[in-house]
Amino acid sequence: MKKTKRVLAILIGLLLISLSTSALAEEVTLNLDGGDITIEMKAGGAYSVTIKNQGTTSYNNSDTSFTVTQSDSNTATGNTITIKAAAGQTAKVTLSGVNIDVSTLPKAAVSTDGGGEVIIELKGKNTVKSGKGHAGVEKGNASKLTIADDGNDGSLEATGGNDAAGIGGGLMGSGSGITISGGEVKATGGNNGAGIGGGLMGSGSGITISGGEVKATGGNNGAGIGGGLMGSGSGITISGGE
Repeated sequence: MKKTKRVLAILIGLLLISLSTSALAEEVTLNLDGGDITIEMKAGGAYSVTIKNQGTTSYNNSDTSFTVTQSDSNTATGNTITIKAAAGQTAKVTLSGVNIDVSTLPKAAVSTDGGGEVIIELKGKNTVKSGKGHAGVEKGNASKLTIADDGNDGSLEATGGNDAAGIGGGLMGSGSGITISGGEVKATGGNNGAGIGGGLMGSGSGITISGGEVKATGGNNGAGIGGGLMGSGSGITISGGE
């Protein structure tokens, strides 16, 4: 009887360990060499990752962390990153040594979408350049976009195409609800676009810089931080950082 109880206790212990392990956040590294990457946080809290020409993979743990990297960060790739978050959800993705250049094409190097919040964590040196009408990091999600560097080891150089911001809106697009809380960030707008904020005819509002080292340069007719040509700038707060 005692032996049976002991075996049962061992089995229960193993089951609890298994359940605890399965509940741990999974760390997933995605290589940009494989194609365009779309990371989506769905309404139910699960993630899906689609790599062009490779299909879609689902991750049911909302605490799953994603890092996007590439084999040779010294050589630019034409593959892009899209981060989506459903309303009420937060999608967090780390950029680690990515170098994207689509400046000759009409598309964004990095873009966000959906009704939720997106956090981009920086690790290592990251460089993104977009084509005409698209921001380097193009904000399309309805909630906040935060660029962070919790590890104090990351940088981002984002360059928009003509009529677009470095970080924010594309052609006739606004850049609102943008926070930079850390990292070495250099944002350069194309002609008529702000460094951080709106593209041509786009406003830049609700922009907060609370940390990091930020250099924002607008293109011809665009603000460093605020609106693009014929766009307004409002609600801009600098509370920390350099």
